[in-house]
Amino acid sequence: PFIFPMFIMGGAFIPELLPPKPIESNVSYETSYITDTIDVIDNERAVTETLRDFHQKTGICPHVLTLSHDDWVRYDSLENYSLEKYYDMFYDEEHFLLVYSEYYYEDDDYLDWSWECIIGDDTIKILSDSKMDKFNDDFYEELSRSSTPLSDDLIAMFSDAETRFMKGGGDIEGALATITFMLIWGGVVGVGIISTISGFITSR
Repeated sequence: PFIFPMFIMGGAFIPELLPPKPIESNVSYETSYITDTIDVIDNERAVTETLRDFHQKTGICPHVLTLSHDDWVRYDSLENYSLEKYYDMFYDEEHFLLVYSEYYYEDDDYLDWSWECIIGDDTIKILSDSKMDKFNDDFYEELSRSSTPLSDDLIAMFSDAETRFMKGGGDIEGALATITFMLIWGGVVGVGIISTISGFITSR
């Protein structure tokens, strides 16, 4: 019982350090990558090609949904709306849904935007927490550059899937913390085992 937890922790973190394998989908469906309800994606063809390439390399089917603030405001949060929308649109756990919203404040001449990412359970081995945190940080930086259209921002985020999502590494800080704990715990258990064996030999 003292040694077994070390194997459990090692088995949980070691796979995250290795490059993930693309999802082998058993789901057959008509593939549509964009639902642009507010006409903000000006180069839909290029974005579609990028999303299709992402799908082929990861096995995860991405979908970008754009809408106005009024479409989801009654749901209290964009996250609640996006989660419900995921299960309205898809019947599997292999999709990556990015919901993008805009609201224009006429009085201040200011455009406010927000987004939410909903991922299926089967995508978590590739779209880990650390990779999605990095994705959201980078997407914020892309959107903050008001000089670039949304099409270019989406292409920048979903292109080069091998580098962004298919590399090993995972949560390095968490893995190092776990390895450190395993070494300390292993040392304590090792000393206890040696002490017990030594005491047994001495008593004999």
